[in-house]
Amino acid sequence: MCRCKLITSIDKTYDSSCHQNSFVFDSIYTLIGLVLFLGFGVVFVSTVRADTLNFRGIAVSACTLSLPTDGTLSLSSNLQNWTTTTPATITAINTAPATLTVTKPTSWTASPANVPATTFSMTANLTGANVLNLTGTSGAASGTLSLLGSSVVSVYLTAQGTDTFKSGSYTVQATVTCAVN
Repeated sequence: MCRCKLITSIDKTYDSSCHQNSFVFDSIYTLIGLVLFLGFGVVFVSTVRADTLNFRGIAVSACTLSLPTDGTLSLSSNLQNWTTTTPATITAINTAPATLTVTKPTSWTASPANVPATTFSMTANLTGANVLNLTGTSGAASGTLSLLGSSVVSVYLTAQGTDTFKSGSYTVQATVTCAVN
């Protein structure tokens, strides 16, 4: 019977009397070591891969107008003046400094026949990101939206006739524009 002293480290001591059988033992221990190495190697080798996803966007320089609401007018007791009962509103949203312009009307959009000559005046107030008061008696009134964001524009209109207004439905339009500077 042959006794071999086998050590599982790199250093191995062989007994000269059992050199022939040491090959078998070496092969078995090498195989066991390889299986253990591969088994643990698979456990410790990560197959998980991480990657990043980027999100990009562009905020373009813009000024948009949205959510328009019609206003209402009421006729005075002398039947010659119209004043705003409820202001017309629109929301201006600007992502860059912009100029907001409100142009007053010059004539009725719809009315009964033979309407007296009418002079229109208007004012506009902005609340929200920008707080401005615009007044226009001739032509248009403008203001700079220097702060970015959403501003509600409230437009008030008056109409003064040279004579009394007849019964019927009257409509007039003010124009609001917004342009990036």
